[in-house]
Amino acid sequence: MRSWSYHLLALFVVLCWGMTLVSSKVLLNFGMQPWALVELRSVLAYGILIFLAPMQLYSGTMRGEITVALLGLTSIPLFFGLQTLALEHGVVSTTASLIAMGPLLSGLLAMAALRTWKLHWMTFLGICTAATGTFLLYFDNAVLQDLPRLGFYLGLAAAAAYAVYSLVLRALADLPALFVMRKSTGYGILGALPFYLNEQPTDAAILFEVPAAGANLVFLALAATVIGYTLWHKAEQEIGASGTRWYTYLSPAVGIIGGLWFLNEEMSYIGVMGVGMILCGVVCAQTGLVRVAAEMAKRW
Repeated sequence: MRSWSYHLLALFVVLCWGMTLVSSKVLLNFGMQPWALVELRSVLAYGILIFLAPMQLYSGTMRGEITVALLGLTSIPLFFGLQTLALEHGVVSTTASLIAMGPLLSGLLAMAALRTWKLHWMTFLGICTAATGTFLLYFDNAVLQDLPRLGFYLGLAAAAAYAVYSLVLRALADLPALFVMRKSTGYGILGALPFYLNEQPTDAAILFEVPAAGANLVFLALAATVIGYTLWHKAEQEIGASGTRWYTYLSPAVGIIGGLWFLNEEMSYIGVMGVGMILCGVVCAQTGLVRVAAEMAKRW
């Protein structure tokens, strides 16, 4: 029963993570600028982490401090920033589908860094399947629905940013999770600040005049970031990384369903086929890529 409770906890977290794209799109529709959204959710999360995370100031070594700073830059300005820009110019279902390829790209980056290209046959099959699905999704977006191509390209860039972020995160496994989150969030806020200052200002009144806007922002900062990562770390400690990894594949599916259901987005049969091929390809490819990513973390 104890094991099942942590499995349910992991399921709850991925449901929250999947709905973050829907909440971000809702805030963008209310008129919030993308970098204002990134900064506000990060600042709120950092304010909460100050009370929850250890108040240690230094990571212990200069290498660790640089790695934490790199994690903050790859997470907030790159991953969250590109993800929010993709949502501004595209739709939730497409962005969620493309970000689902993050683990696959992470493994390929690890293979490039290790200079090893010996692929398990299931990994090769997964890469080909995901690539075909990406082409079908692009055809659905650009040709059938005539959506802006920029949103599709930004979604791919966000997936690549997630791949780099996940590799850097593996190198910090020996530090407390909440400490790493607090430190990296602080560095990420500083990294995203120039982009926030250079965009058009957001009317802060929408957060108070529109209850749904404020509620979605709190959800992004609290439930989806601080509480989500804290609970995920706890579940991972109890049932293991291999046990929680399979739940991460549900997060993109939740985002896709949320976009279609709550935001009335559309997707043709070709697009549905592309999404299915991407998700199946990512799952198949993990057979060999998980070992490569683990070896990359050891050599870091």
